[in-house]
Amino acid sequence: MTSQERITQSIRNSGTSSYYSRRTAPGPHESRWRRFKNYLYDKETKYVCGRSGISWVKIIGYYVLFITGVSCLFSFILGITLYMIERSPVPLMPKTKYLMENPPGFTFLPNKYPEMPLIWYYNGIESSVHSKTVNDFFEVYDDAVSKNADNYVDCEKENPKDHNKSCIFRRDALGPCAQPTYGSKSPCIYLKLNKHPGWVPKYYGALPDKMPEELKKLIKASTNRKKIWVYCHPNKPADEDHLGNISYYPNQEIQEYYFPFNFQKYYLSPVVAVQINDVEPFGGDYRGITTRSG
Repeated sequence: MTSQERITQSIRNSGTSSYYSRRTAPGPHESRWRRFKNYLYDKETKYVCGRSGISWVKIIGYYVLFITGVSCLFSFILGITLYMIERSPVPLMPKTKYLMENPPGFTFLPNKYPEMPLIWYYNGIESSVHSKTVNDFFEVYDDAVSKNADNYVDCEKENPKDHNKSCIFRRDALGPCAQPTYGSKSPCIYLKLNKHPGWVPKYYGALPDKMPEELKKLIKASTNRKKIWVYCHPNKPADEDHLGNISYYPNQEIQEYYFPFNFQKYYLSPVVAVQINDVEPFGGDYRGITTRSG
């Protein structure tokens, strides 16, 4: 390399290093605010936030295409998933150990205040409200049986599994409780066993020692123990004096042919009506009744 070429190279290197030193090392009198403004827009290079216009167009275009592609892929997978769930004959839900081992609970009607397991009424507005609640509930049963009669069988005579149908439950099986009895001295409480997918009750072998004697006698007298037994009793002796005896309709048990519930399309949950006979009027106090199943 000749001396002239070495001088030229030195000048070039000096100019390049000087440029980068100006870019990276602020002058002694340059404030932070000035450096920030230069970063936002550099008048010398026409850069915005350290990038040229073409560079910003490229990176924004890349992210727009990337986010659009990910969104389309997510929407496609979500659409397929919802399509499969909606058309699945059995809803997709895990059968956890907790769900399978714990029995379903009872829903009772009328229950105007779900946060409080209390029913109160008098001959007036409350009686009509309770009656409407019960009628609205059984309207679903009445419509199902009248409009889809071919999809039900009488399970006392036929096995529903042989016909791929559901057990019929008629409202008139509840006897005097088929219609609301509020406003009388013998009101009815309706117990519906909640739907519990795949659950099958475990039936009694030896009867528990703590079981009420009245219920023990009933179970021992039955030729078929494969049932869910329902038993209600007053909480206190004073309650027993005011509440009178208790009747059950259609029976004091729920038959085993209603189980398991496997999301049958026309499944109707069994209902037991508990009628409290000859309730004595009382005011300013409440009477308690406990209902158990097993």
